[in-house]
Amino acid sequence: GVVGEACTLAPTPGALGVVSCNVSYVPPAGGLSTGAPVPLTGTYSGDSVYAESSAHASSAASVWPTAGSASAAGEEASASLSCPATAKSCPATVSLSVEKKGSAVTASAARTVTIASKSVTLRGGQRRKVKVSLNGTGKSLLARHKRFSALLKIVSGHAVIRTTRVALRHR
Repeated sequence: GVVGEACTLAPTPGALGVVSCNVSYVPPAGGLSTGAPVPLTGTYSGDSVYAESSAHASSAASVWPTAGSASAAGEEASASLSCPATAKSCPATVSLSVEKKGSAVTASAARTVTIASKSVTLRGGQRRKVKVSLNGTGKSLLARHKRFSALLKIVSGHAVIRTTRVALRHR
């Protein structure tokens, strides 16, 4: 539920002509579904200068998994994920991709080739290290190039949680 039923608008520091107020939200015991917006609505009754208005919580107030460290060794990469205790569950996909430019292989976000992918669902409050293994294309590239960097991307729903580069080396 909401802590306090009302808040007082005050000038927002560094934003001329913008006022705001803050409320604290405590989710229900069962939690919220991942990506579900926090069910808050702000209403302004208006005054002699401004008309009344209302708005819902922004997508920034949604519940998503968080990503910790990422690393790679041999034909595997891993990423640490955690699901907020306030969520029912957190689906996520961890993938590795590269861009091939002629005979070169680079970790670029444009025109990518997926070389590893794994989907998982964490329970609310769960932390897990997710490992992804190279697919056939990834193994072939590693055998041919011996080492290269790949783009590790973590996605939940349509939201990109994290992107980082990891170095893959042939053992």
